Amino acid sequence: MPIDSLIDKDDVIIMPPKFTVNKARVFATLADDKGHANKDLIKELGQDKSNMSRLLQGMMVDELIYQGPKQPTFDSESKKRLGKKDPFFIRNDGRVYSSFIDFVVINCEKELFAEFLGSDHMNKVIAEKGFLFAYDLVKEKLKYSEIKNIASRELFSLPETAKYYEIYNMLGEHPERVDDKFKELFEPPIDDPLLPYEEDFKVEFEFLYSYDDSEPAGEVFPNNRGIKILAKFDILPSVEFYRTNIFKFFQEYYERLEVEGKISPGYRKYLEQDNFLSPLTSYPVNNSLHLIFSPPFQRIYDDVFLLNAQDIEMFVLRARAIYENFEDILLERNKELFSDDYILNLDAKIFIYHWNVAITRFDRILDYVAYFYDLLGDKKIHLKSEGNRFYIVDLETNTNTNLLPPLAESDTLLYGILPTHVDSPGESPSLKIMDDPFGYLRPSKYFPPDIIDKASERTLDRISSNLMSKYEEIWKWLA
Repeated sequence: MPIDSLIDKDDVIIMPPKFTVNKARVFATLADDKGHANKDLIKELGQDKSNMSRLLQGMMVDELIYQGPKQPTFDSESKKRLGKKDPFFIRNDGRVYSSFIDFVVINCEKELFAEFLGSDHMNKVIAEKGFLFAYDLVKEKLKYSEIKNIASRELFSLPETAKYYEIYNMLGEHPERVDDKFKELFEPPIDDPLLPYEEDFKVEFEFLYSYDDSEPAGEVFPNNRGIKILAKFDILPSVEFYRTNIFKFFQEYYERLEVEGKISPGYRKYLEQDNFLSPLTSYPVNNSLHLIFSPPFQRIYDDVFLLNAQDIEMFVLRARAIYENFEDILLERNKELFSDDYILNLDAKIFIYHWNVAITRFDRILDYVAYFYDLLGDKKIHLKSEGNRFYIVDLETNTNTNLLPPLAESDTLLYGILPTHVDSPGESPSLKIMDDPFGYLRPSKYFPPDIIDKASERTLDRISSNLMSKYEEIWKWLA
């Protein structure tokens, strides 16, 4: 469907028209910042001399472009100097950029839009003003799928976009002075009030599960808009960009926290794997404990990006990190919370059950993933839940298509309410329900055999005992 058929003209603020199609073509051509003379533009754009002269004069009057100082010209083959030219350049002005973008979007000039966003000029704009400035130029247009696709492809390909995100190499540091283009990342965000039902849920959750908003990994940036806006673009290129350019900085930061004794080795493994698999919602965009415990352990199968077969291994490792470090994960919830064996044992019992529900669903979902990979080869997919429905979205079609049939979409999350045994068949009526889903921690059938064989050791009594020992060490240190 053409872009112009999707645009609500009532959403567009009508301004005095500064651009025409020919002016937009000149503007996009000049965005390479090489400086083009009148005769160069005539040749490149197929205009006659008089028309081009009037066009350029009008664009200067409208303050869209300017004429720079004379530049020498050379023969392309002999390199012999031929003379001088009077080059034209586009103005470094956000209002001009916005006017151009408004015009090309509403007139469905997709090639001109792409040429400008992927240009050397835009690369320099990001170097000077930051990626958030570029995002603000296009954000209102990202509701149109074709425009979002173009903006994602072109902006993420610019070297200065990747360089901008090197700011995350400063994780854990708060310099007194930063460049203006990074300023927003160091300013406290404006808190958005929770909707009434969200506030009620949070209060109820904190009451039931003794959860607080402390962050084991610390507050690294007051404002995480730099990461949050990546989710506004096409998901696939956003995730690929993040993994290539940002993940390494968080990986190094987590390792440093472990060395400094601020988080446990098990929690470091989980944070690292979560940041890789679910980058657009992981810490520091969201509180890491909230992601694990609200709802409990749903994170092991929700909002996961699998872009190749190797990512499935990471998917299993993230769940395994929680399983093998279950006591450390519970400890991080609140290191000063418990005061007696009874409450600690009850807490461990509740979360063992929640884990067993989640890992039963995890195995069912990974069965589906394995089926699609066997059937279709390496696929780029997104695993996500919405309410009580589950989706395996094909990211390569850009149509948000769910690979699951309707029945599986509606039934997948219902599966596991009664946790099944690790070696249970996947379908009724042969399901083997766990005899005591509160009594021991069930492994995934996708874990290595040696872990599955030792599952009998992950009992409630042993987990409670290990957890109490860890709390006693904390209390001694605090005393």
